[in-house]
Amino acid sequence: MIISLPQKEGSRLEVLFSVLTHPTYYQRNLIATVDGEGNGERLVAEQNGSIVGSVMLFPPATNPYANALICASYPEVRFLAVLPQMRGQGIGTALMKERERHAQEAGAQAIGLHTAEVMQTAIRMYERLGFVRTPETDFQSGEGVVVLGYRHTF
Repeated sequence: MIISLPQKEGSRLEVLFSVLTHPTYYQRNLIATVDGEGNGERLVAEQNGSIVGSVMLFPPATNPYANALICASYPEVRFLAVLPQMRGQGIGTALMKERERHAQEAGAQAIGLHTAEVMQTAIRMYERLGFVRTPETDFQSGEGVVVLGYRHTF
């Protein structure tokens, strides 16, 4: 089941992100973003009363990346996460398809995201969903990692 949580309940997601295997800097960035007051909209997947996945969608013309000058004319997906033991069950795909549906209903012509080269499983899923590389939107993270841009045009 997929549900939306009000922004104020972001600290519940700290449990989800604490078990993910990301570098400490990235974990802090994730938690700060989902607990923040920004204009991203959070969507979570819930199963048996527990959060098993999450994704955020930022409206067009906002900068969802504190350390990059990104200002796209389409919504931007960030922080897709699924608990490791729940992966391979279609949760990430369901969350992404719901974000796409929401963006289309809001009149968007495309949706974007950024990821890192090490996220090969996620990249394969994004490409299956119709996302294509947009190197012109790449940037370098605070840790010196090149963050790869993708876009899906509807």
